[in-house]
Amino acid sequence: MSGSSDDAPACHPDTVSDDEGARSGDRVRLSLPANSAYARLARIGAASLAHRWGFVPHQVQDLRLAIDEAIILLLGGDADHPGTIDIDYLLDGDRLTVDVTARFGSDEVQPILGDDGLDRFRTLAGELLAGYELGADRVRMHIDRAG
Repeated sequence: MSGSSDDAPACHPDTVSDDEGARSGDRVRLSLPANSAYARLARIGAASLAHRWGFVPHQVQDLRLAIDEAIILLLGGDADHPGTIDIDYLLDGDRLTVDVTARFGSDEVQPILGDDGLDRFRTLAGELLAGYELGADRVRMHIDRAG
């Protein structure tokens, strides 16, 4: 097996709960190599967190799709970049905010937010979310927990 420990995915929970429920202010950060092969890990993590935090099954699936589309959008169709995709999940009351940020480690390599990628994201993920914001290197998504 090759690679350094810097290439290994990292997950850092800022708040840990002893019970199965969620608390407002719970935050989890996940850092993955900027490679489309790791998107599955991001989807599984998002689904697990959403389920733990009380989201209904269709919202869990919606979040999985939205995370996948955000990663596809930031990678710009290329399977591999130097650097990382960092995902920050924050539960605030009944709203989950997810920041997906590309950190490619070079000023020369930037995410490609082309019209085709933006249209795909808006079509496949935009309707599933309570809201979203797009930046040059970041996708911020909001999903509200069903009451």
